Amino acid sequence: MENMISVIVPAYNCESYIVRCINSIMKQTYTNIECVVVDDGSNDKTLKICERLAQKDSRIKIIHKQNRGVQAAREDAVRYCNGEYIMFVDADDYLLDSILEIALRELKSNDADIVCFDYISNGKRGFNIFEHRVVNRQTALKCMLTFKDLDGNLWCKLYKANIVKNLKFEEKRHCNFITCSAIIQRASRIAIIPEVGYFYSVVIGSITHGKRYNPQIAEYESTTYDYYKSIIKENPELELAAEFFWLRSLLWINIKMEKDSSLKRGDAFFKSKKDLLRKKKIRFYSNPYFSTYDKWQVGLCYTNLFRMIYRIKEFIHI
Repeated sequence: MENMISVIVPAYNCESYIVRCINSIMKQTYTNIECVVVDDGSNDKTLKICERLAQKDSRIKIIHKQNRGVQAAREDAVRYCNGEYIMFVDADDYLLDSILEIALRELKSNDADIVCFDYISNGKRGFNIFEHRVVNRQTALKCMLTFKDLDGNLWCKLYKANIVKNLKFEEKRHCNFITCSAIIQRASRIAIIPEVGYFYSVVIGSITHGKRYNPQIAEYESTTYDYYKSIIKENPELELAAEFFWLRSLLWINIKMEKDSSLKRGDAFFKSKKDLLRKKKIRFYSNPYFSTYDKWQVGLCYTNLFRMIYRIKEFIHI
């Protein structure tokens, strides 16, 4: 008998794209699946749409919860699902119709606990993975920290259910990577394959992708710093990779602030993050995982030239 795969979809106010997402799951070439949709207290038509789809296909299971956030929704679904394997899909994204079949075949043939595959975002590949390889948990963690062939997102991966069950899903903002890291550290073998199987939708105006700075992204840097400290305590050999992971978030926040001309450099938070960037500039330049382009952006930020150059580029539409 074929093994069941549980595909978990947290859903909150996603009436415009939930049908595309669920249809991409139900049309998979691998058919022994259950699609566990967790309606996280939506106040639009999301729940009604999901219930209508479930009436047409008994493999769709609906859980309705009060709004507690995406991580709590995933954790609830893991407890509910019946599959020997688990995949997470965000409601605004969708799958290649053969990816479950491909990923399960690769997981079994490589005796792996996790299979990681590539994705498309805005027409571009996320990782540009070109070869199959199987790595241990420490190498996989290093790959995650340095964004090499995998990252801290829970999607774009197929997991054996036993390494996801009974796991606490971290609920802090911008913290998928903490949960993903915990799952990786439960695994023995992680297969990385070049197939593109996931289509990631960038939501314009979201906290992460919006043009204007949102104070909520500040939590990302503090969370990555705490994570950096915990990683080097348990895995000192990963210090440079973990440092890169943290400092990259600090650079990202500085770039976000520089792009938002409504923010004043005298603002206390703005100044504190700019000062921290300046204090860590030697570590930016000495860390081998930062590219020349990254270091160029660091220089522009701490010399206060980034905003001027960004505005010039916008003006001439480069």
